[in-house]
Amino acid sequence: MKKYKPGIGISLAAATLAAGTLIGSYLACRSNEKDILAIQNPRAEELHINGLRNFHMGLSASGVADSSRLELAISDFEKSIELNNDPSKVSTLFALGSANYTMGDWQNTIAAYSAALTINDSLDLHLDVTKGYNDESLELDVIRYQLGHAQLQLGQYDNAFNTAYRGLEIYNNNENLQNLLGITGKTLREYLHRQILETRDPNKIVDLYKRLADIYIKDGVQNPLSLSEVLNCAQEIEKYNPGNPSVSAILGQAHLEFGIYMSGLNQEFDSPYRHYRMAVDNFRNLLINDPKNIIGYRGLGSALYNLGDYNAAKDILKDGLRQYPEDPDLNYYYGNTLLNLGNRKLGLKHFKKACKNEPEDPKFCSKYEELIHGGRE
Repeated sequence: MKKYKPGIGISLAAATLAAGTLIGSYLACRSNEKDILAIQNPRAEELHINGLRNFHMGLSASGVADSSRLELAISDFEKSIELNNDPSKVSTLFALGSANYTMGDWQNTIAAYSAALTINDSLDLHLDVTKGYNDESLELDVIRYQLGHAQLQLGQYDNAFNTAYRGLEIYNNNENLQNLLGITGKTLREYLHRQILETRDPNKIVDLYKRLADIYIKDGVQNPLSLSEVLNCAQEIEKYNPGNPSVSAILGQAHLEFGIYMSGLNQEFDSPYRHYRMAVDNFRNLLINDPKNIIGYRGLGSALYNLGDYNAAKDILKDGLRQYPEDPDLNYYYGNTLLNLGNRKLGLKHFKKACKNEPEDPKFCSKYEELIHGGRE
């Protein structure tokens, strides 16, 4: 009997946890035939169950995986998927990804998980917050981590970084995702700096600095050094491509993020309000040059709100919502602004829409839940 020991220390434990999530999801489906994830094809269901059985028999508490059993599980899952349709094949795709991850087959891990998450996003299934077995959340944080980790193993640093970033938007305090973001962010920054030094094409240099600035902003503008790096990126973009509208967006986001960070430190050497005002100037400039830029409306509304200029924030966010009425960020910022202006009823309406359109982001739904249960600011 062939034995296989995963090369990554946490992979087997993570795969086991993911499998438990998948079984809970499947049991929930069978307890409610109306569940959209329920497997309707009897043969596909049989293969799915056989695959889960082989998967668990291929796992061991000793950390050694039985590759023969795992290969049988993978075969069963693949056959089940061929007989199934969207969205009911999502559970099997997740199971297939977990089995491939346990085997160290990074390419097929990525293929299975990406296909499942694409179905989740395209059909608005919101599986990260769906209630499953025993009314517990399916908690796809393990799956999102495994996808990012597999991407990292294949050198897909941009994809791994964005996977970790998206995961942390949903699972804010997940240590595995935080570590993955840190590792991929550092690797990407080093790679982009090397590419900038080796590139002579001005257009490519501009694109590289845009990517570098985006990494710094997403990784958190939480110290003067990271702020300085973003400002340098903007300066270099302006040097190579004067008047590029992305400069205003980059500067606005950097100063807004740094201002929010500074507001929690109570430091005397710098004021968050100075950075909010700089963010306002840059976002205004962005909207002058690109009146439909959603980043401009989000950023300007948020910066004005943080300055305490609620009436100005209300006006700009209202303008943004005319163009993007379903955007969860604009609805959330507008709801907060209305709340501070004393319009709780209308604010609640916009918090509800933000929660409905992006239930994965805890800040949207927690604010709505707080208000409907009688909470106050």
